[in-house]
Amino acid sequence: MTTEIPSKPFSEMVAAIQAFHDKHSFKGTRNEDLRYRMALHLEELGELSAAVTKGLGPEKLTEELADNLILILGTAVSAAVPLEAAFWAKTEKIMRRPATQVGDTVRVTETGNQTPPGLSYAGDLRHLLELERKKLQEAHQSNVRIFQLVEKLRAAYAGVVRLAEVHTLDGLAETAVSLLCTPGGIDCAGAAVYLLEDGGPVRVASKPLQPSGPVPTEEWQRLETATHSIKPGKLQVYPLMGKERRPLGFLEVELFEDDIRSWQRDLLSPFAAYLGLMVEHLARDDQDELRQLQDRLKSMAPDSTPQEEAIKQEVEARIVILRKRLGESP
Repeated sequence: MTTEIPSKPFSEMVAAIQAFHDKHSFKGTRNEDLRYRMALHLEELGELSAAVTKGLGPEKLTEELADNLILILGTAVSAAVPLEAAFWAKTEKIMRRPATQVGDTVRVTETGNQTPPGLSYAGDLRHLLELERKKLQEAHQSNVRIFQLVEKLRAAYAGVVRLAEVHTLDGLAETAVSLLCTPGGIDCAGAAVYLLEDGGPVRVASKPLQPSGPVPTEEWQRLETATHSIKPGKLQVYPLMGKERRPLGFLEVELFEDDIRSWQRDLLSPFAAYLGLMVEHLARDDQDELRQLQDRLKSMAPDSTPQEEAIKQEVEARIVILRKRLGESP
């Protein structure tokens, strides 16, 4: 059996909420901060919405309405505003407003019948829906771009690990080009690695595939000029430098026409810097190996057995390869 609670005036309702705040010492705490209370309003409104949309029944609906009213009164107490006076003043104001029939609903607004029924409201609604559609589309595109960037950064990191596992200059250039042109990775349209070797510059690796070998003087001059004036566009040229800051070669990259973005250029620059350090590192390894082989060759006796002569020929052949790779005359 439900106990009837006697009706009380508005002022007593406000006084009851004030007593609740005083009991728990809300004054001067975050509990009366209006920004915090806005979050509470959203929470309670959500519970009210659930009671309606899920059809939880009159008792639950009444309880949620009461929760929202208590919270509204609490916010009025927190802000120290005369809610009762504002309530009657607003009620008197809206009672004077004209009504407008919009479909099967009635809208009571300040404009009333000053505009054709339904026209302004429908137009505003269409405008708001279009704005929301654009916001959702922009958010989706932004999320896609962020995902793609994360994937490319992941691919770039994996590429650096792979480069560190290569032990020859030719292999290093081929691996770099492959990483740059892998779909789903950094995903460039094309790439080429040029290195300074015996007798001049050489194209070591490229994709789409171009013949490896010596590079004409005019092409090398084009690469040198491009590194001094990098501009937005499809073709990007980066110098390969070591710790000593001397030119070791160039990395040329071609971007897709619809994918020329500043972040991609920002990613390629450190990639080229790391590639230059790797080229220098492998060149030093070659120099160390060359010195060791030359010392070994000097230590070999002039009169040697057939087996020792075969080893000597292998050492000499390896020295020729290393000297050529290091740009020295055989």
